[in-house]
Amino acid sequence: MPLGRVLKNIRIARNLSREEVADQRYSVSHLAAVEQGVKRPSVKMLMHVADRLQVSLEMLISDILEDPLPVPEKIRLARALCAEDKYDLAMDILRQAEDEDQEQGGQYRVDRLETEAMIEHLRRNYDQAIRSYAAVSRIRERGGNPYLTAEAYYGLARVELERGRTEWAIHWLFLAWDRLQPDVSEHREFAVDLLQTYADALYDLSRFRAAQTIYETAQKYAESCRDECRWAEIERGIGYCLKEQGQYTESAEYFRRALKRENICTSQRAALTRELGSVLRLAGSPDEAMSYLVHAYEMHEANGINALASINEIIACLLIQDANLLELDEWCGAVTDDMLSDSADEDVAQFGHLYALILQRKGDSARALNEAKQAFARVPLGHRRLSGEILVSILEMAREQADAADTISWVAEHIDHIAND
Repeated sequence: MPLGRVLKNIRIARNLSREEVADQRYSVSHLAAVEQGVKRPSVKMLMHVADRLQVSLEMLISDILEDPLPVPEKIRLARALCAEDKYDLAMDILRQAEDEDQEQGGQYRVDRLETEAMIEHLRRNYDQAIRSYAAVSRIRERGGNPYLTAEAYYGLARVELERGRTEWAIHWLFLAWDRLQPDVSEHREFAVDLLQTYADALYDLSRFRAAQTIYETAQKYAESCRDECRWAEIERGIGYCLKEQGQYTESAEYFRRALKRENICTSQRAALTRELGSVLRLAGSPDEAMSYLVHAYEMHEANGINALASINEIIACLLIQDANLLELDEWCGAVTDDMLSDSADEDVAQFGHLYALILQRKGDSARALNEAKQAFARVPLGHRRLSGEILVSILEMAREQADAADTISWVAEHIDHIAND
């Protein structure tokens, strides 16, 4: 059955008018022409109509391919099928497009390669995705279009980030930004996405000053985007970098700015509130910090978000304020097994460290030392500040032990490990 007739039958079965299906995106006369077989719908229009009719492109695929599609439309169809996670089908259609394109001279080769790279990336065939993106980047370099060349390098970076090769990703991100700069004023939103990814990657490798510089560059180009969530993310990134560099007062200012942004989601607002409390604690203002941290905890609890990070900061504040052991035990008791199993290793390690400090205050130095060592083992690579804090605590706890020399030796060995991280 012709595609137009199929769409019309589904529309009638759904009891929808042409006006409802067109939905002001396309003219009613255009939709009528498609249904009558007078016009062929573009893949973009077909996606819209399928969405309005609540059917998948896969359901329509045999009807779509009944009439030969031009190569560009087959490439668009393959991309559209990726949105439905139909990667094998998308690749089959792309291979058809490849055969036809080669017969016609191969003018769409780069579009095919980009689509293939995207599909292989989504299928997690990273090596093949890298090869395809690399081929695209070579073609784009020869073409001389700064934006398209940057896009190709950005694709390489995203694949490397997903496979955990951050150093390689930074290499491609640098090249992407270098190529984009001559054309950056025309592609500000892409520039901000690229720069944020670049800064995030640098931050993950503990290159905090470099990450801050890139975040600040992203901030400059984000001025015209008018996206409050985007602004908050960038300010939060700068705040994190300043925090890691020990500039707590300046860091707090950026978290305050981010919190003033409108239209940010609840989880983001709760995280920003917790981070503000954290840097205020580090800046030596535990009373002010406590008000933000309790508020963050309440937001997390009210919205079903794991509150371990907030509880950690609250316990740290209470230790600074020399709170009584009963209050500390109450907050430790609020931590559940589900929280611990569903939290990042850094947060679990921090909780273990804080619990060890509480045990030390209770006079149980042997258990405290054991808990601190277990906490140290949970710290992810690259988190030198937390690792250093735990090692200092272990040295203090060792003074109360008979085998202090063994513990000091253990610490010395692990200091070397941190230095090599």
